[in-house]
Amino acid sequence: GMGVVAKLLLPRIKEAYEKGNTVLDGLYSWDEYLILKEEFGTKLKLLAVITSKELRYARIAVRKTRPYNQEEIRERDIKEIENLAKGGPIAFADEFLFNNEDKKACLEKLRGILKKWEEENENNDTQ
Repeated sequence: GMGVVAKLLLPRIKEAYEKGNTVLDGLYSWDEYLILKEEFGTKLKLLAVITSKELRYARIAVRKTRPYNQEEIRERDIKEIENLAKGGPIAFADEFLFNNEDKKACLEKLRGILKKWEEENENNDTQ
C-alpha cells in the first residue's frame, strides 16, 4: 500500500531516533504520515518546504537531474496529489518553510525552526 516505504524503513528510523533527533526527507503519502505519527506521536514534527509555483517550476526546468518543462511538472504535480495523496502531509505540517529566497536565507529559516523544536522538546522533557 501507500505506506509500504514507511513500514519497511520504520526499524531503521527507530534505530536512528534512539541516537538522537532524526530528519527524514521525502514523506510521500498520507499513509506514511499516519504510520510515523502512530509510532512517534507528538515527537514527530513535520516541516513542509514550500516554494511559489512559478519559482519552483523555473528551478525544476534548469536542474541537472530530471529537468521538466512547465507542462510536465504540472502533470506530475497533479498525479502526485491525486494518486499519491501527497497533499495531506503538507496540509498537516507543523511548520512551513518558505523557500523563495537563496539557499543561505532558507538555511537560516531552517535553523530557526529546528532550534524552536529543540526547545519545545526540552521543555516537554522537563515537564
